[in-house]
This record gives sequence, C-alpha cells and structure tokens, in this order.
Amino acid sequence: GKALGIFAVWQGTIQYTQEVTLPAGSYTLTFTYYNQSGTTNVNTNLFGFETNEKNYYGSTKSFATGAWKTETVSFELEAETTGKISVGYKSPNNGSGSCPMLFVDNVKLEAITKVDKAKADLKSLIDGITIPEVNIGVTFGYTNEAITTITSAVNNAQSVYENSTDLETVKEAITTLTNAKEGLNAEN
Repeated sequence: GKALGIFAVWQGTIQYTQEVTLPAGSYTLTFTYYNQSGTTNVNTNLFGFETNEKNYYGSTKSFATGAWKTETVSFELEAETTGKISVGYKSPNNGSGSCPMLFVDNVKLEAITKVDKAKADLKSLIDGITIPEVNIGVTFGYTNEAITTITSAVNNAQSVYENSTDLETVKEAITTLTNAKEGLNAEN
C-alpha cells in the first residue's frame, strides 16, 4: 500500500539506486508511476539500469498527471555486469509548481538469460519437427536411416532442453537438430 515519492526542482536531481550484479542475458525493467501534480516534463529520465560502460534509461520525458502509467526499459548484457537499478529524474529549471511529483511502485526486473533464450529457440525447433513414421515415411521417400537420425536428434534435444543449463550444450543440440532436419528435408 505504499509508493516511493520523488520530486526535484530547479535543475535538481532526485535518484534512488540499488546495486545488483546480473548475468549475461536480456532484461526488462518496469516501473509503475503516478504523477500527482506539476507540469509533465523532465530534462532527463533516470528510470533504468546504469553501468560503468553504458546507461539504459526510459524514454519518457513527459509524465501525464492523474493516472498510473508504466515505464519499460529493455537492455541486453553480453557478460556478467554490476550496475544499479535507478529510479529518478533531473528536473527542468522550474520551481515546485512546475515539476512532476511522481509516486513510483512495483519496480520489476525480468530476465531472459542466454541459456533461457537458447533453450526457447531449441524448444521452438523441436516443436516444429514432425517425425515421419517408419513404414509411412519410407513410402513417401524417407530412408529408415534419416528417420532414425531425426528421431535420435529430437530425443537428444528434448533431453538437453529439459536438463541442461550449459549454453554450449544447448547450442550443440540446436546445431545437431538443425542438421538432422535439413538432412531429412533433403531426402524428400
């Protein structure tokens, strides 16, 4: 039932941060905010994720009054990174009647690691393969060897999808399954 209130005037900055270390992956931060009063513009939006190399901030600079809104910031990290989740803004050169009075609630960080993304790609590949039945497949131009190869690749890929947390293992399963699928398609 509580929200963080933030308010800055005369080119001031209001900012709260929380340091975190995140593994490589894709991330989405969401911030729910409400502008109680004041004009709606800020000089710099500081809702986002800050690192030593790069800052990822929201694009909103005009905060409508009287309604709960959501700011979304997406970013990708190539390696494990220590940074800060940031909530705030830099105000224009105006006084208290002209600057946004924001209340912030429900800050959420959602992650899709590289392993998770690769596993989603693997699952999509698995789901897109139809294995011909041996008797019917042979009738329609597939060899028993190709059917055995694709069946084995799908079973291995399913096992990797369910059990592996290693990115290289998942990538190898994708390559093996893709090659088996191409081999099957080349026969027909």
